[in-house]
Order: sequence, then C-alpha cells, then structure tokens
Amino acid sequence: MTLSQKIQADMVSALKDQSRQKLGALRMLKAALQNRKIAQQKELSDEDIVTIVMSEIKKRNDAIVLYTQGGRPKLAEAERGEIAYLRAYLPVQMSEEELRKTVRDAIVKIGAESAKEKGKVMAMVMPLVKGRATGDAVSRILGELLG
Repeated sequence: MTLSQKIQADMVSALKDQSRQKLGALRMLKAALQNRKIAQQKELSDEDIVTIVMSEIKKRNDAIVLYTQGGRPKLAEAERGEIAYLRAYLPVQMSEEELRKTVRDAIVKIGAESAKEKGKVMAMVMPLVKGRATGDAVSRILGELLG
C-alpha cells in the first residue's frame, strides 16, 4: 500500500469514526498533496509525500508558537493533535545519537572546521536523513559541533 493510499484509507476511517480533528488534519494534508500534484503535473512518490508531511508539521509547529504567544492554548493544543496524526506518515525518526554520528561523519568527509562551512555539511546531511530528522535538529547539532 502506498502512502497516498494509506492516507486515503485513514480519511475514510476517520470519517466513519467521526473523528473530526483527524479528518480535518488529513483533509488539509490531502489538499496539500493535491496542490503539489497539480503543480508538478505528475503523480507523487512516497518520498514527495514525506516531504509534504514534514512541511505540514513545520507549519503547525510555527502556528503553535504563535498561538502560545498570543494566549490561545486551546488552538495550540489542537495543532499538537494534528501533528500527532501527521507523524504517522513519516518514517521512524532517527535517535539523537544516530543523527549526531551522521553529522560528524559528514563533517569529517567534507573537512569542515568552522560554522562558515555549515551550508556544505547541511547539503550533504539532509538527503541522508530525509524524513527521519528535521533540518532544525541537524542545524542545532551542526551549531554545537562546529561552534
């Protein structure tokens, strides 16, 4: 079963279960997938879908920050719930230790010695961890290691 088929099946299940929050999150995801499909004028691969899911999660994380700052805890909590539903479509996330090792290996391979070379290392690491770690996590570790 492809990721797209799994999302569609989960939408049907959420509709039958009358799970409003899950259905809303999946409908937003389905709309984002459809928009990308139209823009690219081709079917989306599972890798494309993972990228879109990560983008949707990032949008919700940004919204949580804004809702929290604005004193809207109920809306922030709703966004957290949607993130939980969306994470089901991501591959298993890398542990902190695995991610650190991958970043260290990339630093050694490139020979990076300062923060100025952070972009080169990011460009090498991100395809290796696609869908299994966020750019924020990689950037944070790079900042720690390259100082």
